[in-house]
Amino acid sequence: EAFISTVMLDGETSLKVRQSPSLCEVMAGKCAKDQAFEWQQVQSQPKEGDLFPSLPLRQQMMRFINGLKRPGVEFKFSAPTAVLSDVRGTLQPCGNQEAELVCPFSEDNFLPRGCVLRNTPFILAVAIYVGEDTKTRMNASTSIMKFSNMQVNLNNCVRGLLVCLFSVCLFATIIAFAAQGSLAARSEELIKDARNPIIRFFMFCVTFYHVVPMSLYVIYEMLKLVLAFQVNADKQMYDPVRDEMAKARTAEVMEEMGQVNFLFSDKTGTLTANEMVFARCHVGAQDMGEFRKTSEGEPGPGVVKTREMLLSGKSEDPLFKSLLNLFTCLAVCHSVQALEKESEDGKKRLTFNGMSPDEVALVQIADDVGMSFISRVRKTAGNTSDIIVRGPGTSQRNFTVLHELAFSSDRKRMSVIVKHKGSMWCITKGADSVMEGLLTEPFTEACAADLSTFSRQGLRTLIVGMRTIEQAEFDAWSAEYTSARNLIDDTKEDRMAEVGAQLEKDLKFIGVTAVEDRLQDGVPEAISTIKEAGIRLWVLTGDKTETAVDIAKSCRLFSDDTTMAYAVLAEDAKDAEDKLLKAHSMLDGKTDTGLVLDGQTLLHALANQECRKIIYELGVVSRSCICSRLSPMQKLELVKLVRQQNKMAITLAIG
Repeated sequence: EAFISTVMLDGETSLKVRQSPSLCEVMAGKCAKDQAFEWQQVQSQPKEGDLFPSLPLRQQMMRFINGLKRPGVEFKFSAPTAVLSDVRGTLQPCGNQEAELVCPFSEDNFLPRGCVLRNTPFILAVAIYVGEDTKTRMNASTSIMKFSNMQVNLNNCVRGLLVCLFSVCLFATIIAFAAQGSLAARSEELIKDARNPIIRFFMFCVTFYHVVPMSLYVIYEMLKLVLAFQVNADKQMYDPVRDEMAKARTAEVMEEMGQVNFLFSDKTGTLTANEMVFARCHVGAQDMGEFRKTSEGEPGPGVVKTREMLLSGKSEDPLFKSLLNLFTCLAVCHSVQALEKESEDGKKRLTFNGMSPDEVALVQIADDVGMSFISRVRKTAGNTSDIIVRGPGTSQRNFTVLHELAFSSDRKRMSVIVKHKGSMWCITKGADSVMEGLLTEPFTEACAADLSTFSRQGLRTLIVGMRTIEQAEFDAWSAEYTSARNLIDDTKEDRMAEVGAQLEKDLKFIGVTAVEDRLQDGVPEAISTIKEAGIRLWVLTGDKTETAVDIAKSCRLFSDDTTMAYAVLAEDAKDAEDKLLKAHSMLDGKTDTGLVLDGQTLLHALANQECRKIIYELGVVSRSCICSRLSPMQKLELVKLVRQQNKMAITLAIG
């Protein structure tokens, strides 16, 4: 496996895991049969300080490449597209007739041009998209110049002056030649070339060009540079964490920063610090208490209580079984990598890295209570890997991850199919709105109450569930899933999601986790200032409505005196329109107002032109708005909606 950074492509700072296709494992096995010891050297890490593979390493890599060349490899892949995640194809040995050797590849096996290799000594790869077909080139476009309203008006004024200038010059030229017979012809000073009407026209243009304010453009650009310098030198915009001042990368629309009408902001990483800390959990029909560290830096009471219960080994205690199941699931169901590093006190400690801060927080708290994820070892290229979990105490357990069904904004859940001591389970964690329909039983009153409490505290909640899978069921599912992965047309993603969902049903409820994403410093004060300036602020997030509203109150987007209107959980377009109209009637004529929308309502409303107009009118009436449970595409559609309804509106989108 390899780790890459795509911060220059999509702005994400977390490392992403990439794996070699399973066919590589088959070929590696053939090479290993020839010289097992030398092949182990290929798979081992080079010594620290080695920038390039050693000579034996290179020789074994060449043996591997020659092993691929002998039968030859046949690649089939889809036509290039600009979407970074849209990678579909298969590879197999030339002349292959066995379905088992048809190996699909996807985004997990793909390194886009422009990514940076991290924590990986070397890779062997085949270039499939090159030149203008690479993702980077297909996403490259001519940068669109942004012009402020003042610049547009100035340009229009100058165009008008030019039209007047040319009109006057044309009129003067016509008059000059009309009078040529009586006056101009008797003038001995008349230049011979001036008898040409075109030259005479340009002579008048040179004479009257002073009406075009060229100096105005120069002064205007100089003022922009002064504004950019003031931003760069503003001590109030100094970041002490990075030790950096603000940097104005463009001065084209600088003067419009104070004319913004609508400000759209993401929540995670923009209002919040994207630093996840495990806060609470509901397990065994009870809330285990506070897991966050105390003000003195000591472990929270929930951590101490859980650790003691797990170490007690009271297998007959239902709470022990519930805690063991929950934290085992958290230590197994993830895509995090574990690294052992030496701390300042000289002791070796586990550190966890992953693409999602939420997952890292969940694995970290499992380690804190004594259920430590130790390592992940890929058994074969592809999806299968061995996970070692230590705990409770010093005991270790090995879990084989047979398949990983990754999280997506549409699925809103992640699953792993694991095998341990002959038994097989599907472990799933996801948003409560999705998971409730996948459980065998509805949430209990205690669970629903704790979910509501966690949401009101602004915590991000996940539901954990699992079920046993029979071998025959898994074999049939695996064959169908492999068939879906082998597709290279546009139906692949939908088909994989459909097949993956077949195992994610009839789950047994395990517990609820609640993670805190703290606000960045100064956010409440900044939002208060923005609202005082008369700017309408919309926060667009994928969190639960209750969580989003609580975050909005904590960052002063909503106050205790705010008149709030809700338009959520609409069942169809008519219901969405009715709820939007009701919200409009509640807010119309009020001063301090707030609006709450959700993705389900917007799903119906954005497809209806009348509803789109009402949404914009609500945005004008309300001082601030929270939109929860949104997909990335819905966030884009909301920004487009405002710009389409008001062509003169100046919008600012952040995050």
